[in-house]
Amino acid sequence: MHKITVSEVPNNVRIESLLNQHSYAELTFLLQPIVIPTNGEVVAFEALSKVISQSGDQLNNEDFFQLAGTELLKCLVIAQINAFKQTVYTKRRVLISYNLPLSCMEDDCFVEKLLSTCTQKIALEFTDLNVNLKSKKITDNLEKVQSNGHQLWLDDYLHQSRVANLTLGYIEWDIIKIDKSYLYYNTEEESLLKSLISVLQSYSNKGVIFEGVETELQRRLICGEKIFAQGYFFSYPRCVSEVIQKVKFTPWKAFDNERSQQPDYTGEASLFV
Repeated sequence: MHKITVSEVPNNVRIESLLNQHSYAELTFLLQPIVIPTNGEVVAFEALSKVISQSGDQLNNEDFFQLAGTELLKCLVIAQINAFKQTVYTKRRVLISYNLPLSCMEDDCFVEKLLSTCTQKIALEFTDLNVNLKSKKITDNLEKVQSNGHQLWLDDYLHQSRVANLTLGYIEWDIIKIDKSYLYYNTEEESLLKSLISVLQSYSNKGVIFEGVETELQRRLICGEKIFAQGYFFSYPRCVSEVIQKVKFTPWKAFDNERSQQPDYTGEASLFV
């Protein structure tokens, strides 16, 4: 079991083990832009964390969060939202996505706390889908989240994932994020890429996001309507103060059908690295 305490440093928290008071990790909250690949315009951010152990070593994020329990992850998302309410949300109106396992939607108390904590619209990214998709409680809470104006994103989608495919058409996804490995292995399969985009856009209200965009070739392959991008080609995860100062925001409505038509442009995009 663990507890989260807020640090005096903005956007930092400490996770302490209740079983061993000498065991803890320091987390610094970061933001990585999600952009329109044609021009690099920022439309949203993903909330991420840099994890430092008590020994001062930076930990692998994926390993750390795989070992973290569901209760800890729920507390962490609430802590992230509260931290950004003190910094980002006081200065900008912008969409930020937060990562959670889908099983969190079985917890009515957590969903109520999440909704009461939010002062701006958010997106929830779901990765761990190992739940009963026919659970009425999950379905009702997902609908409650959307009815309050927030978005549901399917994270790390891969076409060979049976459980991810089962959610298509069953959960009303606003965005589907395609796993970074897909572009890495399929840059020479443009026809397959276009087919995948076409299929997934029919199951998402607002489009798709390609993760792991790291080269100009990858960027050029994914330029199109309702296609967004995230990756080191555009920006590494940034500390909050740097994001606020350097990045020109686009309102979160960019994921709605309220923005002007983007020009058909495939030249070089603006970079934030």
